Amino acid sequence: MKYINYKKNDLERISIETFKTSLPELKNVNKTEAISKWLMERIDNGIKSNLYSSGQLLPTKAEFAYALGVSLGTIQNVLRTLEDNDYIFSK
Repeated sequence: MKYINYKKNDLERISIETFKTSLPELKNVNKTEAISKWLMERIDNGIKSNLYSSGQLLPTKAEFAYALGVSLGTIQNVLRTLEDNDYIFSK
């Protein structure tokens, strides 16, 4: 995989509003797995529909945690899972 060296100040942040349209069901499931699967599907669909592109920043961890009603630790685990699966990368 080829990495492009982006400068954070030059990147556009994706609005949390674009993710709020279909939040995952989180009752009686592993929250990290459910959110990871949901977010990977959202990213795949967003790329296919040209809503998202390489070089954009995801909403902040705090925005995701608030919108989904979970802890920052859960969101950190989700983002780690996405990074392990090559959906995102972080510096």
